Amino acid sequence: MIEQSALKVYWPAIVIGALAIAIGGLMGLLITEIAEPFILLVAVAGIFVCIGAIARIEWGLLALVFMTYTRFSDVLVKYHGAPSIAKSFVVLLIAAIIVRWRLYGEKPRGWERSTMLVVSFGLVIATSLFYAVDFDRTYSGLETFIKDAIIAIVIATLVQNANSLRRVIWMLLAAGIFIGTISVYQQLTGTHTNNYWGFGQAEIRQIVGDVNDFRISGPIGDSNIYGQILVVLVPIALDRVWNEKKSLLRFLAIWALAVCTLSIMFTFSRGGFLALAGVLGLMLVRRPPSPPAILATVVAIILIWQFVPARYTDRIRTLLEFAPNEEGATTVEDGSFKGRSSEMTAAWMMFIDHPFLGVGLDNSPL
Repeated sequence: MIEQSALKVYWPAIVIGALAIAIGGLMGLLITEIAEPFILLVAVAGIFVCIGAIARIEWGLLALVFMTYTRFSDVLVKYHGAPSIAKSFVVLLIAAIIVRWRLYGEKPRGWERSTMLVVSFGLVIATSLFYAVDFDRTYSGLETFIKDAIIAIVIATLVQNANSLRRVIWMLLAAGIFIGTISVYQQLTGTHTNNYWGFGQAEIRQIVGDVNDFRISGPIGDSNIYGQILVVLVPIALDRVWNEKKSLLRFLAIWALAVCTLSIMFTFSRGGFLALAGVLGLMLVRRPPSPPAILATVVAIILIWQFVPARYTDRIRTLLEFAPNEEGATTVEDGSFKGRSSEMTAAWMMFIDHPFLGVGLDNSPL
């Protein structure tokens, strides 16, 4: 009886000690097997993230949001030769959801509708396997969709209330601070040839006319897409600047707002500029801020504008080519505009030829 009582008293210490020995052994193995310090750091951090995700599943949700928005796993695979961590982490979260459901009665809620919508769309694009010109392209695209669909369903399942949503919003802003700060530092220091572990990619592309220069593309590798995903974070950050009560959180929101806005400009993405102007206009109409908030925003814009590249305004000015002249005609000279016009013409011809079924997932380039 005494031995059993002692075991009941000391079992937490025994479990913690066993975990400490296991983690220590695994860390020692990693140190001897992994030569690159960055990968070693990520591996050690990943161990604690996995433990945290099991102990408190919402931590796993936040880690998944951060990894997804920063393309953390893809960067590790492409630039550091590491195995994909996204797939295994999603499997871990699904297992944690099932375990906590069975052991603690924490039944997942709110996943039925999102799952139905995602699966319905998946079935629609899956039918293109039967008529697509290139079966392999469609099959590969479907695999990518399934991976993204599972991530979307897991996130929808784990965001259960307003507090969860608030934490996800702040994790999105943390992701913006992470990649945006790298991009701003890269642009201001002119270190475009340094990819900053894969999170600071840059490419030489057309700016205006015959002028080519570096355009930052972050962890995405495409400056236009990078600018567009950052647009999502700007109104979120601005909302927190206007409405956050805690000074520290407001400072972090200002940080996210500044680096994300500057990064959008450093991509030289005209689509990003138009999307940003549109979403900010809608935000001002939907929830007009107080006069002090407007004044602070204007001051912030003036400060941010000091870091805008001179060629950025030249590139944005090319949008005026779509404005009619005195004769009511438009003269489009920009090469990328002409290329996109050709793409839209081809897309319209595809629709005319295949109005109901389309040409198949990922087959439009063919």
